[in-house]
This record gives sequence, C-alpha cells and structure tokens, in this order.
Amino acid sequence: DAGVPELLHNTFGADNIFSTGLYYRLYFTITLCNFYLDQVNGGDDETLMRRAEVRFIRAMQYFHIMDIFGNAAFTEKVSAELAQYYTRDQFYAYVESELKACEGDLAEPGQNTYGRIDKVAAWNLLSRLYLNAEVYTGAPQWELAKQYAEAVIKNGHYALWTGNATNP
Repeated sequence: DAGVPELLHNTFGADNIFSTGLYYRLYFTITLCNFYLDQVNGGDDETLMRRAEVRFIRAMQYFHIMDIFGNAAFTEKVSAELAQYYTRDQFYAYVESELKACEGDLAEPGQNTYGRIDKVAAWNLLSRLYLNAEVYTGAPQWELAKQYAEAVIKNGHYALWTGNATNP
C-alpha cells in the first residue's frame, strides 16, 4: 500500500517511495556506466562497441531523468564532488549528442548478440527525443522525429508484427 494509491491517482510527489526509488536507480546506473567508461578505454572493435553500448545506456538514463524529473544533477565521472545542475535544455543537447556520437560504434541492425544494443535502439531513442523536443526545449523537431522513426521501421532486420493479437 505504501505509495501505490498516490501513483494510481497521479498525486505522488518527491517523497513517494517509488519516485524516490526510480530517481536513485537511474543515478546508480549512471554511476555504473561512468565507472565502466573510466576503467575501459579504446582498444579493438569489440571494446569500442561495448563502450558505445554503455554510453547509450547512460544517455538513456539521462533521457529518463530529463523526461520524468526535468532539471537534475549531471556528471560523467565517478566523484565525491558535487555534480553540475542541468536543465532540460542541457539534458536534451547532451542526450542528442551522445546518441549521435556512439551510433557509429554500435552494431548494425540485428547483428549483435540477443539483448545487446544496436543502431536501431539509438534511432528509436533519438526518435522519441525529437518527438518530445517541444516539451524539453520549446522547439519542435517533427521532421527529425519522423526521420528516425522511419529508420527504425525500415531498419532491414526488425519488423512490426502484423498478425493477430493472440500468441500462437
């Protein structure tokens, strides 16, 4: 019962156990990503791809922070120092640039091990970022949202299910 009624009625605040837990879980994942990126540098193509996957995960966590909480702390290092304070505009610019920067090192659609990230995941998150750009920055990005959504739909490997709703 703790915290659930507030979630069900959209009356929760910062003291709700679930919103607090989500906030700390997002930042814990960012800390793990930062630690990995500090420890694992350059190297072969596999290492570059793994680093790109971790950068994607970190960018996705910051996307969720921006989307759910708005303005919050930002850091790319594991440190005892206070993190910078980022606005939604700053998070938006960071997530966009990070996804575009790591896209080239991600696997081609369907060419990675099951459950790992490939370029389609980056395109999907970019499409979602652009779809809500007006909320985050005040400037709509409809054409970019459409461009990346089409890239996801026409990726050449993953397809939308067109059959019936029942699992055979």
